Amino acid sequence: IDSLNDLNVVSASGWLHELFEEVGDRVREKGFRFIHHRDPGVLSQPGILADADVLFAASNIQVTREILSGAPRLRAVVCPFIGTEGFDIPAASHLGILVVNGQVPENWQSMAEATVMLILAALYDLHESERLLRENMPHPQEPSSRMLRGKTVGLIGFGRIAQGVARRLAGWDVRLQTYSPYQADPLPAEV
Repeated sequence: IDSLNDLNVVSASGWLHELFEEVGDRVREKGFRFIHHRDPGVLSQPGILADADVLFAASNIQVTREILSGAPRLRAVVCPFIGTEGFDIPAASHLGILVVNGQVPENWQSMAEATVMLILAALYDLHESERLLRENMPHPQEPSSRMLRGKTVGLIGFGRIAQGVARRLAGWDVRLQTYSPYQADPLPAEV
C-alpha cells in the first residue's frame, strides 16, 4: 500500500474486533484512512462505502451486488482467512473489484490441529467422560472410548488442511485414505 496516494479501508468484522483493529492500526501508521464497523449490517446503508477503496471483511459477511454497486471507488474485497463464501464474486468480477483472501499457514495449520483434536474427542467420548467426572459418577464397566491406533481415517479432498491432518497423524499407526478428484501431486507414502 506504500505506492497508493489515497486509500480508504472500511472494515466489517462482526466478532473479530481485535484482529481488524490490529490491521487498522497498521494501515493508519502508513497514513491511510481506516474505518472499522463492528456491526457488518451497516454495509447495507446507502453511501457507507462511497469513499472506500478496500473492504476488509470476514468471509461470512454478506457482501452482495447491491453493496458492491454502492461503492464506486472500491478496488478490492479482502478476507483475512481462507474463505470468500459471503462475497458475491460474479458481481465483484463484473464490477472490476478484486476478491482476495489471506491464505496464511496459521489458517490451515490451526484447522488441521482442530481436526485431530475433534477426532480424538469423538473417539474418547470426551463429553461423556467430562460429565462422569463432573457429577462424580462411577466409571462404566465397559469403556465407551476407543483408541485412534489401528483405525482408518478418511480425508475428503487433499488440500492444505487434509495434508496437515495427514502429517499430524503420520506416526499414530492409523491408515490414512483420501478421495481427491483434483489431486495433481503424488500422495505421501502414508496416505
